[in-house]
Amino acid sequence: MRLKERGIPRKHCCLTLDDPDAVALGKEPILDGDRTLGYVTSANYGYSVGQYIVYGYLPLPYSTEGTKVEVEHFGQRYTATGKQGPLYDPKNAKLKT
Repeated sequence: MRLKERGIPRKHCCLTLDDPDAVALGKEPILDGDRTLGYVTSANYGYSVGQYIVYGYLPLPYSTEGTKVEVEHFGQRYTATGKQGPLYDPKNAKLKT
């Protein structure tokens, strides 16, 4: 059964910050214009992908790969792009070695 059919309004999503100098710590708002979509649940720099990675619960229409949103950190807005699946080791090869 699809998430929409079950009535689940949000999905835990992975985003990467487009600006290489951008930082997030957690609890920052995730925005689309003036609309708050959710909040960052966790964030850290992904050394293997060379970008800052943030997670948060977003409405289903914003949970697809390539979706652009903004993360606000101390009044500064940073563009973030939605990603699908694991960012490092998408073939699960590290677990099998």
